[in-house]
Amino acid sequence: MLMDGELNLKQFKELVLEDYRSALLGREARRVALAEADWRPMTSGFDVAQVALARFAEASDAFVPSGVDLTASFAKGDVSLADFFRSVFSPGADSVCHDSVGRLSVASGLALANASGGAANRRVAVCTVSGASCRGGVFYETVAYAAARSLPLCIVVWNDAAGASGGSIIRQLGGFCMSSGGRKTLVMESVKGGDYPALCRVLRQQFLVARGGATALTVVSRDEADVDSFAEWIVGKQIASRGQVDDVGASVRQEVERQRRAAYLVSVADEAPERRPRRSLMNIDSLCSASALPVMRMPADAAAVNKAIGVACSGTLPIVEASAADVSSSLFAAYPGHPVIVRSVAVEAGAFLVSSPPSAEVYAPASRAEAAGVYTSLFARPRQAVVIEPGFDAGGTGGVGGGTPAALLSEGEDATIVSFGAATHCAERAAALLATQRLRADVVHLGSLRPLDPDGLVAASLRKTKRLVVVDTDPSGLSARLVVASLALGGEALRHLMAAPAVVAPASAAKPVEPHEVCLAVAKLVG
Repeated sequence: MLMDGELNLKQFKELVLEDYRSALLGREARRVALAEADWRPMTSGFDVAQVALARFAEASDAFVPSGVDLTASFAKGDVSLADFFRSVFSPGADSVCHDSVGRLSVASGLALANASGGAANRRVAVCTVSGASCRGGVFYETVAYAAARSLPLCIVVWNDAAGASGGSIIRQLGGFCMSSGGRKTLVMESVKGGDYPALCRVLRQQFLVARGGATALTVVSRDEADVDSFAEWIVGKQIASRGQVDDVGASVRQEVERQRRAAYLVSVADEAPERRPRRSLMNIDSLCSASALPVMRMPADAAAVNKAIGVACSGTLPIVEASAADVSSSLFAAYPGHPVIVRSVAVEAGAFLVSSPPSAEVYAPASRAEAAGVYTSLFARPRQAVVIEPGFDAGGTGGVGGGTPAALLSEGEDATIVSFGAATHCAERAAALLATQRLRADVVHLGSLRPLDPDGLVAASLRKTKRLVVVDTDPSGLSARLVVASLALGGEALRHLMAAPAVVAPASAAKPVEPHEVCLAVAKLVG
């Protein structure tokens, strides 16, 4: 955009000031949210380069995870300032967080799922990592994996750590730049963060190569890419005067404070019974007595899963409260023979699928009653498993029983609606609404995401309906896309489809999918 000459000088200056405003908006919103005692914003900085990323990412591309790159979400228009502060003061707000290595693992899984859609219209997974994370072997292994498979993954390294210079990263990864056939599988660029036009040129090129069949890697100097340095660059290049830059800063801070105050007043005025209940893990003390092994409850801790491995080696069944980031940075996969139960109320089921070892079972119950059935089964036959609890009772689940891998909740011939976790209740209500419009749909609840549909209910339904809609609880839609990818790789389940599968995901973790959104997706497929 900034290098082809289609902008005149006035338009260029307006665009740069607009990007400065977006970068400042992200930084100020994060700063104010950090002051709120009830919320822990898990967001990265690097605001200027995030805005540049948003300039060239398409609407279908996915930042991983979407909750981390707050400034990019603002710049893309995915999240408004009002929505952000409503989520800050919402008692049901979720903080989705990964460390850099965890984000990279999630991004590679998402890119693998996106690659199954073909090269005609590739969706690019965008991952931002810090320079400090580039020192570990996990980073190089993940990049090698993505390059070898030509995954549509754009990795942007914020070079903010001493000793992790852009030059060294480029040199160490140089061997991956060409495959044995002479075709590029990894395209790398390094750019000085303070040079904003160069940053935009490089990022646009990286998105192009990612869509063309190569994995892209960009190294940016973070020290010269923060918001204050960006402002000095704008003034120094005479793009705007000091007064204009100060006016932009003042208007941004006023808008942030206005939206913060409005969201706070709304949260205070809301009646407590009408507000979404705070998510919490269910009490399973009464179920532990039925365990075949002695049980040790372990609280949330960054290294809790690693500690649990040692507990499991001693013949005790550890029950860990952890996030997907904790799982991805653990030794979980190295000890497949030892039973460990990981519990979480996170919506990021797809992140758990990517992070946990293939031998671990992953359950996504729709209610606490169903979760209790899952735990009863795990205590009777201890094994490695992740249970992603809904976090609150959302009502009945039709015919869903305790520990059932999959269940057919309603029958129809027009479409198949696949759901898991708390999204199942939305799918059931959507099926009821469709019935009023003379459209009938199968609703298949997946109680377990690994193993996926062991009884073949989804495959049998698709042979009849030939249309698939997957409802997710994760704003990134990663879980649903991984389900689609698993169905495609697992057999002939998708061979009967007359249209591409549709994924319905919420706008944010604090705002679940509404039934009418599922109805619209079904109606579009039916035509």
